[in-house]
Amino acid sequence: MELWSKGLGNISLIADLAEYNVVRECDNIILSGTVHNRILWKSKITISRDDMPGLLNFVFAFIFSRALVALILGKEKSPK
Repeated sequence: MELWSKGLGNISLIADLAEYNVVRECDNIILSGTVHNRILWKSKITISRDDMPGLLNFVFAFIFSRALVALILGKEKSPK
């Protein structure tokens, strides 16, 4: 995953979420690991219950848009 921040200018950081540690703490899910480009930075992502509607919206919008493109291009899977 490529991350970018206005404060970093044109530098983007790389995060491999497969290497992140995932821990459940109270009502939060915490992902911790490192992001890197020229140097390593410790990173911590906290997902709370309040984040779930936006996260689900993002996931379903992504799935819907892929299905719509497949349908338009005629690449939908036919049932057997």
